[in-house]
Amino acid sequence: MRVKRTIFFFLIWLALLYVTGIVLFTKGFLLKRLEVPVLSSCKESLSGRESNGDLNNGCWMQKRFNKTIILVIDALRFDFTVYNATLAENQLLHYQNKLSSMHKLLLEKPYNSRLYKFIADPPTTTMQRLKGLTTGSLPTFVDAGSNFASSDIVEDNVISQLTNVGGSITFMGDDTWEALFSGKFKKSYPYPSFNVKDLHTVDNGVIKHLLPEMKENDWNLLIGHFLGVDHCGHRFGPYHSAMADKLTQMNQVIQTVVEHMSNDTLLVVMGDHGMTPTGDHGGDSDDELAAALFLYSHSQLIHPSVAENTKGQYQTVSQVDLVPTLSLLLGTAIPYSNLGSVITELFTTGMTSDPQPSKLMSVYSTIEAIRLNALQVKRYVDAYSKLSDEFPFVESSRLERKLEEAESLIQDVDTEKLDIIQLEHIQSLYMEYLAGVKSMCQGIWAKFDLVSITLGICVFVLAILATVIQVYQVNVSMPFSSTKVDLDKTVKVIAVSGSVGVFVAMVIASISVSFRSHWISISLLLISTLSGVSYILNVIYAQKSQWKLSNILDWISIETISAVTITAMYMVSMLSNSFVINEDRMSVFLFQSLLLIVLLSNIRYVSGRKKQKTWDIGLFLTQPVAIVIILTFGIAAVGRLSANFRVCREHQLPWCQTSFFYQSLSTLPQEDTLTKNFRYFFSVGCVTVFPICLRIWLSRLGNLNGDPPSKTFVVYLLPTAVVCLSFHWALQALPEKVLDSLAVWQQVTLPRAVYVIFFLGLGLIVWRPLMLYVTHRNEQNRDNTHSTSHGVYKDEESQVVKKVFNQMKSNWKKPSSEEHSNSNDRGGQVPMVYGLATAYSATYLVLVAIVTLVLTMLLGDGFAPAILLLLIQMFLCLELYACMQRLKLHSSSNGQQITQIDVLCNFPWYIIVLWGVMASQYFFATGHQATVPAIRFESGYVGFHGDFPTYLYFVPAIMIGSNTFAGPIIFALSLPLVLLWPFSRGYIVLDKKSKQVNLSAEDRKGEFSLHENDGQLQLAMFKLILMYLAFSALKFLGTMVAAAVHRRHLMVWAIFAPRFVFEGVHFLIVMLILFIDNLLILRLDNLLSKWFKSLVKKYRT
Repeated sequence: MRVKRTIFFFLIWLALLYVTGIVLFTKGFLLKRLEVPVLSSCKESLSGRESNGDLNNGCWMQKRFNKTIILVIDALRFDFTVYNATLAENQLLHYQNKLSSMHKLLLEKPYNSRLYKFIADPPTTTMQRLKGLTTGSLPTFVDAGSNFASSDIVEDNVISQLTNVGGSITFMGDDTWEALFSGKFKKSYPYPSFNVKDLHTVDNGVIKHLLPEMKENDWNLLIGHFLGVDHCGHRFGPYHSAMADKLTQMNQVIQTVVEHMSNDTLLVVMGDHGMTPTGDHGGDSDDELAAALFLYSHSQLIHPSVAENTKGQYQTVSQVDLVPTLSLLLGTAIPYSNLGSVITELFTTGMTSDPQPSKLMSVYSTIEAIRLNALQVKRYVDAYSKLSDEFPFVESSRLERKLEEAESLIQDVDTEKLDIIQLEHIQSLYMEYLAGVKSMCQGIWAKFDLVSITLGICVFVLAILATVIQVYQVNVSMPFSSTKVDLDKTVKVIAVSGSVGVFVAMVIASISVSFRSHWISISLLLISTLSGVSYILNVIYAQKSQWKLSNILDWISIETISAVTITAMYMVSMLSNSFVINEDRMSVFLFQSLLLIVLLSNIRYVSGRKKQKTWDIGLFLTQPVAIVIILTFGIAAVGRLSANFRVCREHQLPWCQTSFFYQSLSTLPQEDTLTKNFRYFFSVGCVTVFPICLRIWLSRLGNLNGDPPSKTFVVYLLPTAVVCLSFHWALQALPEKVLDSLAVWQQVTLPRAVYVIFFLGLGLIVWRPLMLYVTHRNEQNRDNTHSTSHGVYKDEESQVVKKVFNQMKSNWKKPSSEEHSNSNDRGGQVPMVYGLATAYSATYLVLVAIVTLVLTMLLGDGFAPAILLLLIQMFLCLELYACMQRLKLHSSSNGQQITQIDVLCNFPWYIIVLWGVMASQYFFATGHQATVPAIRFESGYVGFHGDFPTYLYFVPAIMIGSNTFAGPIIFALSLPLVLLWPFSRGYIVLDKKSKQVNLSAEDRKGEFSLHENDGQLQLAMFKLILMYLAFSALKFLGTMVAAAVHRRHLMVWAIFAPRFVFEGVHFLIVMLILFIDNLLILRLDNLLSKWFKSLVKKYRT
């Protein structure tokens, strides 16, 4: 029991080291932009114009509109709004020519309406876009992670500026606004926003309140945020008929608002971002960045000359440009941190009542707005420079000279004798200044803390070194007592050095006040560093006699060199953006390369072909060489097939084609019933294979004999879950209107039934995980069909059970002569134990099956074939590994005293690397990429309807995370099978003579031999966990180094930073599951020990 606690403590310490390294690196790499906590004031004057802060007159310049209506149509891509009159009705895509009201206004009232290509700044997630649209500031990558945990905006913004001068705001729609601007709205009608399957609740709510609130005269700004188009994109994509319905609905809303708005009102219709061809967003592709901005007023918006010069053209503006534009049009101050530039053409009419002012007055009026904008930006840059020295001196000086030149020229302008050339030159200087400052800020928008980045990498490397060193310290072949002593000494060294780290941190905090606020971070750093270094030095000193070249060479083999080389290639390749972009294909290539090397290097263990007079294909296929080759190429073929389920990232377009299986059944054309039926029945067939194969397999191994709860689960509940899942997919294939018309309970009952069965299965595995059945030989004689009905191997009775019973008898105390006589009398009742040879792996197979079933439901019907391929590839890989290890054991035991523990628990690095690369391969093969748009948020609502309360946000987060990392989760959970499988499998490559002569009694016990060797199971599992943890950490280290090296790379936030974040989450999930694996193995071992003792006690009495 003590060694179990020691191992658990060591794993906790390693986790602390890894987490400390990750936290330090993340703290230095994913910093938020510095926020200047200053607000612009309406009473201050940047241009010298006196202002009393009166909303009726305007703050910095005279306002043009008394009211503004902002309609945010989430994910309104620019091409959704462009009308193409050349297309016939039957040629139109579902999103084309649906916003006809905009087209009509642009044609009939060109001076009163404008359409712009509205470019967003990445990341293109709603919360970040709303921040940019209201503050005018640039976003940061780390903000994308808080898209669903929004907090109040503390920076100056348009909403706060309007309320500060007495304006009132009415809001309705996406509840993200309430989270960002709590308490700012006079009236508010928020609706839950996260359920992407719900296309109508938010939109219908906005429509319900929009017109009644418009008729009220108690608002200056009215905001309506529609989500139907965005949710339709997530659920169906832009090419589905549901998109046409939503855009038609939005068209009617715009038309109704235009008819009822007053002359002093400005209508703003905009998208916060676009969407990819699959309907997702969050990245930086052109489709995601290109939103639409439409402006309309009954009064004139632009100068007639501007309208004539730009007829049929669409100007491109940045989303942050809306902030200063709206501020000045509404008569408020521009937010302090704004970096946007005013949309100049909207100020060409001036503030006079003349509908057609002269060109001179038009330019002069425009300069007035640009100048206020430039002076506001100059003030922000000066304030930011006092907080940080990030701005490059040469560039900032050059831009400041431009502004000084413009200011000098504007002061010399004679308003009585305006010169159009001079005014246009002044305007260009202001515009160059604004554009230059924005570009400069974009280059330094994220401040990197190189000290934290370096410390994080160093601590993480220290953790990897400790892990690898401990792998070679765990020798399963050594006596358990000596290993136990070594582990105890190691833990003592770690505990003492960690305590010293805590003490030093307390001393530093008591001496320096500035360190007290960072006491926890300092403590973690010191504990990790001191304990890690102490551990490594202690091992080097204690094992100094073993650090010889001959001993090191004993560790090296062709397989080890190949595995290390593949791992190093994977790590180093993370520095290449082209590798990261094409990692889905490269992971398959690396896996198959290592697989081929393993085959060639292990072929020497395979016995030669038997001599035969005539060539027989059947006999040839039973040869060890043929079996190994068939397994190898079978694995390679399945891996190649899995590439058909890839999903393209934006950087792979247009040459990449997303898998047909990525589309859900509901998105397929309703008229194409043949394709839909094929997809449905093919997916159902794939998922049905899970319980059928599991039942057959466990029956053959004897684990489904008797009537234990586990048999009921496998035989009845698991197939029931498959039936529920199949009917759930059938419901999802219904037309969208039909599905939404169903009652809520009808939509959620079936997936919830799967969840209930899942939790019942987990509870069963914790409560009664063993799948064993004990009977008696005389009972078997009374029923000759008993063995057949339970599917027991013919030689299990004679080989395994006899040895187990003999072992039990050897553990008994020596009986008296009378007891001995009675014992002989009971010799005819030798117990038969079914499933003992697979006592551990049977439980893990059931666990993997139920977890896989739930993950398949979260992934959707399209990826059921991919999950089936995953399981087939995993099975074939385990079979190949078992054959290799069995051949190695057979070859090593010739004339030598080598037990199967010595060979089968000495894990080669190649199986660890193969297992880890397969996990990466199926991250991509289950429809994912390391990009924000590839996250399938709809999986957070499988089996649920409506939004979650705040305190339950972790539920959809877990479901989305499980969907995203389904492949790695399955492989991490299945890792103990690498240890267990060779103990009961692999005999197929041995000929009959080898099986009869060379198999020891220990070999015939299967996995039970692990239990008999005291402590060997815990040590073997400990070593396996350390090896897999080391590989996962090395892969993650590659992304950390790549992100640090390329922190100023053009594609850092599009490629390297997302890859780092995804791999980091992957690593943390794997580490958690490995802890669960270790605990479950201990649980199984304890229960098996209790079962064995009770069995011995029963047959002694």
